Amino acid sequence: MLPPCHPERSAKGAQSKDEGRTPAARLPVTLYHVELRARLPWLAVAILLTASACGGSASQRATPTPAPPVVASESPIATESPAALPSSSLATESPTPLVAAETALPSAAPAASAVPSSTAPSSSPSPVPTAQATENPDLFSFARGTFVRSWTVGASTSGAQALVTGSSYALDGKGAAELVLELPAVARIAQIAASASFEKGGSVQLHVAAATGNSHAFTDVGTIALTPQGQSSTATGTLQGPIAARWLRVRVGRSATGRISIQSLTATGDVSVPANKFAGRWGYAESINASDAVFAGAPGRVPAGSAATDTDQIAAMERTGTLIAASCTYSRDVWHGPIQDGAARLDGGGTFNVVDNGNLLVGVTPTGEAVLARRIAHAPGCDLPSSGRGSNVLIVARYPNQLAKYGANDSIPGYHYRTVILPMLTAQDLRTAHVAVLSMSCSATKDTQPDQQKSLLDFVAAGHVLVIRDADSCTQSEYTFVPYPFTTAASGAAGARGSVLSIVDSSALAGSDPTDRAHYFDVAAYLKNTAQQLGDADIMQTTDVHWCGLLFAKNRLGASGWVRAYARYGNGVIVYDGFDVDDLHNKIPPTMVLGRLAYGLSPSTDLPCNAHVASNLVVLSSVQRTLAYGTARDLHLTFTIEREGAKSPEPITLSLAGEHGPGWRASVDRHDLSLGATPQRVNVVVHVPAGATATTHLYTLMATATGGQSAQAAIEIGINEALAKQLEKGGRVIIYGIHFDVASARIQSRSQSVIRQIGAVLQSHSKWRMRVEGYTDSDGGAAYNLALSRRRAQSVVDDLVAHLHIARARLRAAGYGVTHPVASNATDAGKALNRRVELARF
Repeated sequence: MLPPCHPERSAKGAQSKDEGRTPAARLPVTLYHVELRARLPWLAVAILLTASACGGSASQRATPTPAPPVVASESPIATESPAALPSSSLATESPTPLVAAETALPSAAPAASAVPSSTAPSSSPSPVPTAQATENPDLFSFARGTFVRSWTVGASTSGAQALVTGSSYALDGKGAAELVLELPAVARIAQIAASASFEKGGSVQLHVAAATGNSHAFTDVGTIALTPQGQSSTATGTLQGPIAARWLRVRVGRSATGRISIQSLTATGDVSVPANKFAGRWGYAESINASDAVFAGAPGRVPAGSAATDTDQIAAMERTGTLIAASCTYSRDVWHGPIQDGAARLDGGGTFNVVDNGNLLVGVTPTGEAVLARRIAHAPGCDLPSSGRGSNVLIVARYPNQLAKYGANDSIPGYHYRTVILPMLTAQDLRTAHVAVLSMSCSATKDTQPDQQKSLLDFVAAGHVLVIRDADSCTQSEYTFVPYPFTTAASGAAGARGSVLSIVDSSALAGSDPTDRAHYFDVAAYLKNTAQQLGDADIMQTTDVHWCGLLFAKNRLGASGWVRAYARYGNGVIVYDGFDVDDLHNKIPPTMVLGRLAYGLSPSTDLPCNAHVASNLVVLSSVQRTLAYGTARDLHLTFTIEREGAKSPEPITLSLAGEHGPGWRASVDRHDLSLGATPQRVNVVVHVPAGATATTHLYTLMATATGGQSAQAAIEIGINEALAKQLEKGGRVIIYGIHFDVASARIQSRSQSVIRQIGAVLQSHSKWRMRVEGYTDSDGGAAYNLALSRRRAQSVVDDLVAHLHIARARLRAAGYGVTHPVASNATDAGKALNRRVELARF
């Protein structure tokens, strides 16, 4: 799959599109990661910006080109109470001395006017501190829930939120500038500090006013004068408190006409974040540090209240005092951590706050990304609508919108689909599902909590199917929480075709017999399809012996291995599907078959395990053939023997075992070979005698390495002779097409076509009476298998009577258990032949 992002939405592309345009004409700009540096009052702040939407990694920040000046009247500021702050003209002279604010403060040091710094700070950036989950001392920061509510449009090209996200706010040298900062609650500010740099001499005055009540009656509290000393191009200054403020207005007055950069605006003091709810859905700001409209249609201000959004979205939930939050549309880590004193202290550093009466999510992630998001009623990128009719399939997706975009959430007809975002999964979500699909997660263990992992595994153990589907854009994915852990060798989303694919072990999850249309996976048709993206396949890698390999492939990076495998867990089955999700989007017919077979799998279905994923030795590939009854013939079959990751040759022993009935012969052209990194071929010839009985003949080609690893391929040959003809000629026939649940007499639905054939024979030969005989392999003990075989035979009789209306007097049921084996019980192949039903006329 091609990457979900586009060149025009890269950081460089967004900058070039904004140059020379008015804010109204600017395109939306993608989000930016902001790496926060130490924000000390007397030091300049160094920042790094990296494009986030596509996981970009720009290593330095380019100085933005100033846009043409835009003269705009002061925008009203919507807040949680009366809707607007009063407009007033820009102060151009020193404000009145500090006066008492509306809310009294406890006794503190006497108020003082701003005192300019006597020395300039060092121009070198402060060292980057290690992320800690401690409270940021700066009150004017996203980490403390403070954001810029309104600002003068066109005054800067850097975006006003830069002052609270650890960046600088560059003024273009023309016109006035005013900002209003909103704190999460009334704060007790002990000191405000600022620093600025100048392109051309002069000075800057920051006129500060505070408001605490809902009337937003601002009171001037002082001025910070920033004048460079001597030849310095920077200046710092402070304003001493105490100051009580919920809103702080900063008006910029200056004598210089050149470009001015306010490097930092910080405050010390105390503020308590209100205990609002994090749970729900949130819509990201379209941009934080690069636009006059952080939310679409709202230039110069952060609108209050909730609203719909089409941007990137966050899903959040609270459990037992803990936050779990995740973006729904871009590749970011899941955020989680305890909620303390109204703020979520994220594991690994970073803090989220909910402010503005619960309508805004403001904070910083452990990676230093600044987050500003509005509460939204519905997040289409997180919550996909259910669709389809049939048994319930729950899609558990890390990025649901990507699944919807590429049509992989409901691509297989005949099922009812519901989608949940992986980090929000609960046990309740799984209770009505028949199949769960874990999809699009590069780091499944990191993306889930222990109780969520337990819910998924309990679901499988209770007798359900869990499909783990390709993560597509990952360069590696891990599933270490699974009882049989594995990782993948993934190639990312490159839209690449592939040319190597084999069915190594034909089964109900991928059949190689063209006559078995219900389970047939057409490898040749898949490889010929121009839309297939096998080159993007994720190759399973594990040393756990529980995984059984079914389909073997090679991706565009040269990694070869298993793209379809399964493992039993409890009473259920885990199916791994490493095919690119775009194969479903493109509705490639063979891929649709793979999806249907996985969704329709009964956990008790008998599945082979001739190839183990954990072994680096593989025999490609198993053969299923159905031959017409008649003359003798020889089948010439070629197999490939490979050792993945081999560094030096190793002796390999080959053997061919099977049931040699009258006239049947089979041979392999060599029994020993030295196998290194280069695959080798071996040839097998199977002689089919004339008039061979209509049953299944099974051979196994086994390869064994000196280190003990082994691999095998099955050769299954069926003779197609009319059932009635066989019963007329010999009075007895072996039936291998009736399948039962494991350790059960329940007949699986895929057996109905065979039972209908038996019923048709009995209906056309009304005088025939039939004994239905059940046989088992040796697993489980003789007494147990004798009873099981009788119950299975009786189930066939009951089915013929109930559904095909055969008179019960014409039928008898008999069970013989492990007696009368037709093959050795020492091999899986032999056991498969011994698990059978026979029909005998009497």
